[in-house]
Amino acid sequence: MTVTETPNVSISKLENSINGDGAYIPVIIGQTGNTVTQDNIKIQTFTGWEEIYASLNNGGIGTDLETNKSLSFIKYFLEECTPINAEDIGMPKIYFIDMGTIPFTNGDAWGDAFDLAKTKKDAKVEIIIGFQKADKTSVEDKSLSNDEIATIVGILESANNKIKTSASKGLLRQLYFTVQDATDEDLMKITATASARHIQQPRVLPMEPKFFPQIAARYCLTPYYVEPGFLEFRTVALDDVIERTDDVEKTLQNAGINFIRKEMVTKGEIARICLGVSSAKSSSTYKEGDELPHARRNTDNLLERCYLKCCDVLKDNETNYAVDMLQTEIDDIVDDEISKNRMQNGTQLTVSEAQITPFHIVLKGKSKPVNSIHYINIEYYIQAPNSTA
Repeated sequence: MTVTETPNVSISKLENSINGDGAYIPVIIGQTGNTVTQDNIKIQTFTGWEEIYASLNNGGIGTDLETNKSLSFIKYFLEECTPINAEDIGMPKIYFIDMGTIPFTNGDAWGDAFDLAKTKKDAKVEIIIGFQKADKTSVEDKSLSNDEIATIVGILESANNKIKTSASKGLLRQLYFTVQDATDEDLMKITATASARHIQQPRVLPMEPKFFPQIAARYCLTPYYVEPGFLEFRTVALDDVIERTDDVEKTLQNAGINFIRKEMVTKGEIARICLGVSSAKSSSTYKEGDELPHARRNTDNLLERCYLKCCDVLKDNETNYAVDMLQTEIDDIVDDEISKNRMQNGTQLTVSEAQITPFHIVLKGKSKPVNSIHYINIEYYIQAPNSTA
């Protein structure tokens, strides 16, 4: 046999799909400027930038980064998804629904897109691209108009209602959005109780517009058991991070807005999400305890595992043995999450036969996710030195 090459180590292609285990695959639903009507909305699957950055005739979504909002978002999103180290999580694929120039006032068309997004069962995130502030030049009036807010909230409510419906069938997701050219004040008005129309839902996550692709990617690349604000960004330069006062950061956080800040750690300053929050964080009456995405994602993972195990026994003979076996399987799942320090003791789910019909099995219980550490208080004093003379 002829040896045709000298011994060497080569890299043929470095894609952003390396090590996709644990990634939250998104369905991106966005405006592009392409010609699309409600009748021909479709969903596409992409595994790399080269497929996306191509003409429609060649299967892509376009090549104009200046006017194509979705193309621009995906470019920065995938750059953040590109692994730096061998153990880094990458993005194996994304789903995309091209909304062309369909306005957000066409709620039926966007509703159809949200329904279509649910056909991809392995996706865990939906991302809306296209919300934009009409008047970005105004200095005195920093707020979105009431009409703009009403339109945005209407779309978000439609998307959230469909996510809640799909959640009842085991399809658990979160929704990410921003408003291009919006100020901090604009975003907070969208979640504020004082606004006539507002959104305060644990599965709806507002993000600052300047770093929307990067924050969305950071969420998608963070395992369910890690606080989204723990891992640093791969592509965000420190000099680009908006510097805010402590009071402004606290206000944004409590309004349920996700934003980036500089944080000092052992190796120096890094860029991280301040704290993973949802729009429900702005509500003073929300009682579910899942206004923080860290807890919501932990619980969703537990529910997904239990849901799939229940699917295994669906249509099995309804006997005491089957019910007892399901309880054992559910107990094992709960114990596994607790042993991995991803759930706390007190998490429990009980399997029982429904009283109203012999065909129903009921799973009831509670989850106690492991919290992330938000505050550390250091107390110390300086002791007088001992005399050596």
